[in-house]
Amino acid sequence: MVSKKSQSIEMNLRLVWRDERLIDWVASLQNTTTPANNYILVHPSVKDKIWVPDVYFDHLKRIDQPAVLAKPTSLRMYGDCSFRYSARVTIAVSCPMDFHYYPADTQRCDFDLKSYGHTEDKLKLIWRENYGANFAYPVDLQNYYVGLDNQKQFVAKTLSGRTYSGLRYTIILVY
Repeated sequence: MVSKKSQSIEMNLRLVWRDERLIDWVASLQNTTTPANNYILVHPSVKDKIWVPDVYFDHLKRIDQPAVLAKPTSLRMYGDCSFRYSARVTIAVSCPMDFHYYPADTQRCDFDLKSYGHTEDKLKLIWRENYGANFAYPVDLQNYYVGLDNQKQFVAKTLSGRTYSGLRYTIILVY
C-alpha cells in the first residue's frame, strides 16, 4: 500500500540470536550427537520464558499478524544455543513522501529495526551472512518500479550519548 504518509509491507520476519547461558537446557532437550545446524521446533510460547532481543521498528504505525487457526510463527532451537524466531507479519511505518515532482520522482521509505533497551556494547544487530531483506517474489505495483536497498547495520545515538544497534532496509519507488 502506498500513501503520502505511510508504507506497509507483508514480510517474513526472521530473527536469529544465540544465548549460551542456556547450554545445559538446550543439551537436555537435544541428543548430544546432533550437529549444531540441526534444530528442534519448539512452541513459540517458549519465547516468553527465555531472553529474546528487544527489537522494534522505528516509526511503526501498526503491526498485524494474520491468522486462520493459529498465528504463523515458529521458534527453532539449535544445538549451539542459537534460536531462530520467524513470523509472518504486516507492518506499516510512517513514511512521509513528497509527490511534488510526481510523476518524475523517486520515493524512499526506510524500515529501521533497532534495539530498544540494550546499548550497542550489549546487543549488536547484523545482517546474517549472504542474507538481508529481500523480496520473496516480484513486487508488482502499478506504475512503479519497486526496488530494495539493503543498507548495512547502523548505530543510533541518543541525546544522552548512548548508542544502539540497528538494521535498515529501504523500499524505493520509481515512477
